[in-house]
Amino acid sequence: LSLRAKSPKSLIPANQYSGFPMQNWFSGFAKSGEQVSEKNAKQLAVYYACIRNIAEDISKLPYIVVKTEKNGNKTRVKTLNVANILQVKPNNYSTPIGLKYSIINDAIARGNGYALIVRDKAGLPTEMHYIDSNFVFPEFDMDSKTMFYQINYIPLGLEGVYSSDDIFHLKGPGNGMVGQSVLGYQLETLGHALAIQNYSSNYFSGGAAMSGILTFDGVNDEKKLAQYTQMFMSSYTGGGIAAMPSGVKFESMNNDPQKSQFIETENYMRGEIARWFRMPLSKLQDLSDTNNSALEQVNINYVTDCLMPWIVRFEQEADQKLYAIYERDIYDGYIDTDMLLRGDSAAMERKVRTMFTSGAITPNEVRKMYAINTIDEDYANSSYMPSNMMPGETAIPFWTAQAEKNQQLTNSQPGMGGAQQ
Repeated sequence: LSLRAKSPKSLIPANQYSGFPMQNWFSGFAKSGEQVSEKNAKQLAVYYACIRNIAEDISKLPYIVVKTEKNGNKTRVKTLNVANILQVKPNNYSTPIGLKYSIINDAIARGNGYALIVRDKAGLPTEMHYIDSNFVFPEFDMDSKTMFYQINYIPLGLEGVYSSDDIFHLKGPGNGMVGQSVLGYQLETLGHALAIQNYSSNYFSGGAAMSGILTFDGVNDEKKLAQYTQMFMSSYTGGGIAAMPSGVKFESMNNDPQKSQFIETENYMRGEIARWFRMPLSKLQDLSDTNNSALEQVNINYVTDCLMPWIVRFEQEADQKLYAIYERDIYDGYIDTDMLLRGDSAAMERKVRTMFTSGAITPNEVRKMYAINTIDEDYANSSYMPSNMMPGETAIPFWTAQAEKNQQLTNSQPGMGGAQQ
């Protein structure tokens, strides 16, 4: 509670400028009649998978902090507070991947992800705690043009108005003050998808998938016909065994076109939802439009087009909230995507060989890349350069000297324009 800020009189709800004033609690009815809410939307496998994939893939990546030395060299730093929070221990009860996943998941699904930043007496961050975005109400101060946050979150004992300096706020697309939930933008499409899923479930569970004609030879009593029909259908829908009189015949009616229509429509909706997130279908375990030769490029596009916008948002918020002003000129923090861009073993071999033969990395650096123990010898810490290469500024003097040497050698040989013996 010591972090609570004084509430300015000029505060107004930041959501006031958006089309969905209560985006965190968003719930609406589509024209299909289906209610669209966060809980209902996540019942769609492809919608849930898209959000989970983005949040998990970013959360599992390491957050790297590098220090720029006076000579321009960059060295990794593990002792800085922000490095400890985002890579080692954000607080006493959660892990870095758990904290990052919760924030990113809320930002994608609801438009906004929040965390409380706890600082020491010097103002440096020491802990971060996830805050459920349903209990955070962002407000904008008209006078200072800054953000404040009205929070009532019991698990952390937070109640009151908090300054933007103490709230890590990951925003989705929106008005710059707050992000907006994808549910509001795609209400009709999600309603359509939910209607298809619900209708399909009712279709198959009600026995419609097994349509046909049931006949009973020699049975004319309507009550017995209804009783026998009920016995047959209950055994089918329940997966049980029914005792039926002799002479029972069932003639199935071909309904494959209906089943095919369900599959075609569901496939269309899968692609439509994946398109919102720029999610390749191969990441949804659908390889129908991808071959092995193009899979590596698809994975690269996934990182650059789907993940990178969220990665940059996270990095920029961390730069503003988790570094002291004097640290920003010295340290740079970024989420390392190398894990996702390594490619297959053949591609990695080409990369390492090219870097080694050009002198970019040493043998020990190669071994570190593959988590192999380093060699305690000087040669393993040296860079190796091809002998047929040289710096550009020495090329002209070198070849000029070589030409003069060759000319002297030619003049001194008999029969080659030199002196006679």
